[in-house]
Amino acid sequence: MAEDAELVLRGASGDECAFAELVRRYQEPVKRLIHYQVGAAEVEDLLQETLVQAWRDLSRLRRPDLFRAWLLQVARNRCRDFRKRAARRERVTADEELEAHANRAGRILLREREAVVEVEEALEEIGTADGDLVRDFYLGGWTISEIADRDRLPEGTVKRRLFRARHHLRELLDVEQRERKDEMKAHRKGSKSQPFPAKRPQIDIKPSRAKPFAVDCRELKWWFGIPEVGARTLWTIYDPPDWKLANATDMRSVRRARVHDLEGVEIEVDEWTREEGWEPVKWTMYGRLSEMEVQWLATARMGDGERRLSTFLDEEFMADWGGPEPRRLEDKGRFVEVEDGVYEQRKVEPGGIGAGMFTVSVGDRRFTCLRVLDVPERVDEGGTLVEAYLEKNGRTVLFRRYNGRKWKLGGERRPWDEAFPEHRRLVIEGVTYVHWYDCLTGLACGL
Repeated sequence: MAEDAELVLRGASGDECAFAELVRRYQEPVKRLIHYQVGAAEVEDLLQETLVQAWRDLSRLRRPDLFRAWLLQVARNRCRDFRKRAARRERVTADEELEAHANRAGRILLREREAVVEVEEALEEIGTADGDLVRDFYLGGWTISEIADRDRLPEGTVKRRLFRARHHLRELLDVEQRERKDEMKAHRKGSKSQPFPAKRPQIDIKPSRAKPFAVDCRELKWWFGIPEVGARTLWTIYDPPDWKLANATDMRSVRRARVHDLEGVEIEVDEWTREEGWEPVKWTMYGRLSEMEVQWLATARMGDGERRLSTFLDEEFMADWGGPEPRRLEDKGRFVEVEDGVYEQRKVEPGGIGAGMFTVSVGDRRFTCLRVLDVPERVDEGGTLVEAYLEKNGRTVLFRRYNGRKWKLGGERRPWDEAFPEHRRLVIEGVTYVHWYDCLTGLACGL
C-alpha cells in the first residue's frame, strides 16, 4: 500500500486516482469532524467543499507526510467559514426577534454566533503570521514542537509569539485574565469510604398516569456525567445475585477544554472498588453540549503505567463510545407492547426512544420518570439493551443493563436466560434480552 506522502506527490501532479485513494482513507474522520463542528445537515456540502479545496491546494502542502492533519485543518477552516457566514446572516438586533434564536433547550444562540465572528475578526486583525499561529496551536491541535519544526523556528520563538498573540487577542476582545479557581478535589487513593448503600435499596417500578413529558438529557450516554463546568455526578453498579455494591464512580466536570477545534469540558473520573478503594482520575473524559446534541470528544485512561488517549476522529472511537446523541428524548410511539415485556417496533426517529411513563421507587424515594429503551440498530441475541428511567430534568435515576441470551458466550458459559432464570426479560422483535445489573445515580440515593 502506497504511503500518504507518495499519493500526495502523485496527486499534486494531477493523478486523480491517487487523490481518490487519499479521500477513501480519510473521508470518514473528516465527516465526523464536520458533524461535530456544525451538525449532520451540513456534512455532505462541507465535505465536498473541503475535498475541492484540498485537490486545488494539494501542491502547496509542504509536508506530504502530514496529509491527514492538513486535510482535517482544511475541513476546520471550511466549518469556521460556514459559521461566520451563518452568524452574519442571522445576526438579530431587535429584542422582539431574540425568540427566533432560542433553541429547543431554551438557550439563546445570538451571543454565541456573535462571539464566533468577534474572535475571527480579532485573529485577522492581529496579523496573518500570529493569527495563523494561534489557530494552529489552539484550534488545529499542533504542538509547539510541531510548529517549530514546520516553520524552522526555535521553540522559544514560537512560545514568545504565542504569548504575544494571546495578549493582543485579550486586548482586542476586552477579556480580563482571571485567576484560576480551586477545583473539585479527587478522592484519596485507596480510601475505602464511599457514599452509597452496601446493598442495593429495594426498587419498585409501576406504570404512571402522569402526563407524558420529553426530557432534555445533557448526560454523556450511559456515563451520566454532564459536560458543564462545575457539574458533578456520582453513580454506582449493583451486581446480582445478591445485589451488593460492586463499584462506584465520581465524575467532576473541572475545566473547559478543546479537542480538534471543538470547545468542550474536561471531566475527571475517580473509580472505587471493594478491593482497591478509590483510584483517583482513572479516566479523563472530554464531552460537549451543542444546541441539539450531547457529544463525546475524547477519553484518556490510565493503565499499565501509561495514559491511553482516544478521540472522536479515531476509527474505533464510535464503536466504543458512540457518536453525537440527541438531547431531546421522548416517547414517539416507537415501542408497541403486545404483551407484558414483549415489544414490536414502529418508525425509528432520532431521540424517539421513550417507552412510557413510570413511577420508580428506590428505597423510600419516589420519582416520576420517562422510561427509555436504547435498542441496538440490529436486534439479535448477541447484542445488549439498556432500560433507563429519567426524571423531567433529564437526569437518570435508574439504569438497567440487559444482555441478549447469547451475548459473549464462551467456553462452558451458559446462555444468560439460563444463568439468571429469575431475572426480568424484555423481548424486542422476538429477541430475548435478560436483565444483568443495575446502576443507581446519586440522585436516586439522595446524594
